[in-house]
Amino acid sequence: MYDYLIILASLLALDVLWLAYVMGDFYKKRLGHIMPEKINLALAIPFYLIFSFAILVFIIWPASIYSHSYLTVFLRGGLLGLAAYAAYDFTNHVTVRGWSWSLTAVDLLWGSCMTGLVALIATLL
Repeated sequence: MYDYLIILASLLALDVLWLAYVMGDFYKKRLGHIMPEKINLALAIPFYLIFSFAILVFIIWPASIYSHSYLTVFLRGGLLGLAAYAAYDFTNHVTVRGWSWSLTAVDLLWGSCMTGLVALIATLL
């Protein structure tokens, strides 16, 4: 349970920092025309709960069983993040008119790096 809470807290902290402070203007510029005026953050909770569990099951538990190196944990986390964010972004290319390729590129890079970092944090703590 401790690992899960570390993953969840790290994921939330990094994503809020990224979305609200680091890249907020970037996302608003590209998505502002389709974003609601007031974002319902409660609707994001299922993603964070499920994705945290996926990181635990597919990255952290195998790392503890097979004694993966920190680099392996980071890279496997990055691959999981790439898969999750690719599913979101490429689906949006199909379903949302005008979805930006620059947004997809930034999202895929962020999803990969963030998930790798979260997996690394959970392994270190």
